[in-house]
Amino acid sequence: MRIQRTSQHSDTKLSFEKIHGAGNDFIVIDGRYGLSVDPSQFAQAACDRHFGIGSDGLVILDVSNTEDFRMHFFNPDGSRAVCGNGMRALALFVTQNGLLPRESKDFSLETDRGRVVIQVSGKGGRAKVNMGAPEFDGRLIPHTGPGEWISRELDVEGQRVCGSAVSMGNPHFVIFVEDVSQAPVTILGPLIEHHQFFPQRTNIEFVQIVSPEKIKMRVWERGAGETLACGTGVCAVVAVGVKTGKMERQVQVSTPGGEFEVLCDPRNENIFLTGPAEQVYSGVVDPQVLLTSLKLRQDANQSGFYL
Repeated sequence: MRIQRTSQHSDTKLSFEKIHGAGNDFIVIDGRYGLSVDPSQFAQAACDRHFGIGSDGLVILDVSNTEDFRMHFFNPDGSRAVCGNGMRALALFVTQNGLLPRESKDFSLETDRGRVVIQVSGKGGRAKVNMGAPEFDGRLIPHTGPGEWISRELDVEGQRVCGSAVSMGNPHFVIFVEDVSQAPVTILGPLIEHHQFFPQRTNIEFVQIVSPEKIKMRVWERGAGETLACGTGVCAVVAVGVKTGKMERQVQVSTPGGEFEVLCDPRNENIFLTGPAEQVYSGVVDPQVLLTSLKLRQDANQSGFYL
């Protein structure tokens, strides 16, 4: 991405749109002409729900030399990630702003995982994303265990937690539970996210199987905490469900934020994610105001005073 000061951004204000996919909400900005702020720092400042705009992540549209567009995604802690719901939010942004390079509503994205193809329905309120095939090799997820880690126990501060590790371009640990409403998401979530077994941290999904074609899920996202939905998490769950024989290849997934349809293609194991996207509002913000507030809080924390 071209992080630079340009004449297009001589005005300090930055336009953005707030878009959510099943309650998983994002700040979406157009960065095709360059940005005058560091996106990682801006994500930390803007995603804060008390001192900023508030969101589960920052989505930036950029140009690509190989695809129709380039997508950059940053978690609220400033780390980069791959985000399926963020892709659908960007699809709505592109569609509603008339940015598609042709009449077709299908387009391709260059992402941190590689090429992703998106099929947009109607006016962009629903999109189908080819998320690619899951990866179970521990070296590529990554985790420190030998080979694949499927339905195996992990020692989490003395508690044995059975789960499966998989990557959908980012790491996931899938745990099956009897009742997802009673799952210890906020307790085990942060412990497993920062577990030494996952050197790059991980997302954690807690899954209740209603039937082989219908499941319920809650998620603790790496760098964001518990969110109402997670696109790559939904795909990771179905990938593990198919691999372990617990699910069919076409599954309806219920999250606290909404419903998804997931299809695992038997020909190549590619996972297709379909779900909603909705614009909440658009606005204009002075990024320097948010960044100054962020630095004041960071300085206060370093001095031993939590703000």
